[in-house]
Amino acid sequence: MKVLASLFSTVFAQKIATNIKEMMSAINPALEQQAYENYGCVARGFFDPVSKNLGDPVDHVDRAFNKWKNCRRCAKSHFEKTELSLKEYQFDVENKVCLDEVNSAEQSVCMCDFEFAMRLDFVQLDPALADYDESKCSFLKNRSRSMIIPGCCVKASGSFQWYNADVMCCDRSGGLKAIGECL
Repeated sequence: MKVLASLFSTVFAQKIATNIKEMMSAINPALEQQAYENYGCVARGFFDPVSKNLGDPVDHVDRAFNKWKNCRRCAKSHFEKTELSLKEYQFDVENKVCLDEVNSAEQSVCMCDFEFAMRLDFVQLDPALADYDESKCSFLKNRSRSMIIPGCCVKASGSFQWYNADVMCCDRSGGLKAIGECL
């Protein structure tokens, strides 16, 4: 009877990811996560969503990190959470679904991480940008960051996307459109 119970629990045990590193391993087990440490000007640290950007993104991977960090910032802001106050989320690896309560901070952060992991699965890493020299990072000089009006748009998936509210708006379905085109 013990063997049967053990077999039953093994067969039906869900593999759960609870953070970005586990999520990355689940989505793409062959991914060498260490190659992303201090990648480009945005992916500073090791999958650190609160690390400060040192400059504009330098490639598609760095832009994916920027979208991910902004998604998590928007989720935390929307639910009035800090990184430390967030609980671990529950991601069902086999079914690729976030199990947390809909419209919760944990579900939104889980979706931010899932969409990011999927995005990284499709972009090519440039080894020359790994452990990137900080002195090569800069922000465009002709762009005034203080003039940007930040906005956060909740997508149908429950994740968020950041946008410049001076030129874009968030429609009811969670899509971004030019100012004046949202209902």
